[in-house]
Amino acid sequence: MTGSEPEDAGIHPTARLHPTAVVHPTARVGPQVELGPYVVVGPGVVLEPQTVVEAFAVLEGPTRVGARCRIATGAVVGGPPQDVHYQGEPTQLLIGEQVYLGPYTTVSRGTPKGGGVTRIGQGCVLEYGAHVGHDCQLGREVRMEP
Repeated sequence: MTGSEPEDAGIHPTARLHPTAVVHPTARVGPQVELGPYVVVGPGVVLEPQTVVEAFAVLEGPTRVGARCRIATGAVVGGPPQDVHYQGEPTQLLIGEQVYLGPYTTVSRGTPKGGGVTRIGQGCVLEYGAHVGHDCQLGREVRMEP
């Protein structure tokens, strides 16, 4: 392990995965999680119970997604920060419970200069095409619309 993988990596037996979903061996897929067609769950991703990830979404890590979240079609979550100074240092994305990330939203991990963490608080709603850049800190129940 490189330190970014969850200790109890694996897929919970109650999780429902479409046959085309791809889950990295170091990811953790919790109880009653649903992964749609062509979803990619990368190394160091943790999906808490009852989270739904729709078709063609990509999750990179280290990223922790809270319970009862919904990540819509085509979202790209936990990618590296879009910062020319970023050199691959360990950073992460933390998403609270009951968050909705709409279709084609993008959310980047943090940068070392900004504290290393991007956070989305509980109950946030990010509508179609929203972008949360590196180092952002969204509080509870924030709504972002185009």
